[in-house]
Amino acid sequence: MKHIKMYMLVAMLFQAMNISAQSGITGKVTDKDSIPLAGVTILLLHPADSAYITGTTSGPDGHFEMANLQPGTYLLSFSMMGLKKSDILQQVRNNTRNELGNIILEEDAYMLSAVTVTGKRPPVKIEPGKMTVNLSTLLLSTDGNLLDVLRKLPGVLVQNDGTIILNGKSGAHVLIDDKVTYLSGENLLNYLRAMPAHSVENIELISQPSSRYDASGSSGIINI
Repeated sequence: MKHIKMYMLVAMLFQAMNISAQSGITGKVTDKDSIPLAGVTILLLHPADSAYITGTTSGPDGHFEMANLQPGTYLLSFSMMGLKKSDILQQVRNNTRNELGNIILEEDAYMLSAVTVTGKRPPVKIEPGKMTVNLSTLLLSTDGNLLDVLRKLPGVLVQNDGTIILNGKSGAHVLIDDKVTYLSGENLLNYLRAMPAHSVENIELISQPSSRYDASGSSGIINI
């Protein structure tokens, strides 16, 4: 009986050691003044083709963590509206926790060739669980199509199969004026390509949809 208890104790200790030694990546996102940045989108991608693996966002203190990763080489992509996107190549080894320290994101200034100011409209409005991007004040809206615009927005990743990832969550739904498009895959991509960027005024990136939206939008909603 004592031997069985001893065996169980040793097994539990080994299990605890394996759990604590699981491979992962952790760090803290700040600006150039070392101020923590909350809500930064961090995507873990394959370095060869930028295919999505998983994602997360930085917490109120700027910290983030990705656990239970398989050994290999990954591409970490950091993005947030108003800041320059940053990509970091990271090697993950077996049973190793990679401490990246501070990841510094720099301010991104949009340059316009000629502007006549008749009033002030903020380019980005942030509310709990929602970010509204005013395209009319950004360089993003000057040319191209809506698919081009979405691919430039921080926190948004449009894959070749039509899957849209918002703030690290796969399967975001696209709405046009609060109405579901019911399109997916290549049909959705063609629809977005056919819509001129200059015809869109605002894009709402809703990471926490309210009860007014269908439960299927739990992964996020992009309301155009």
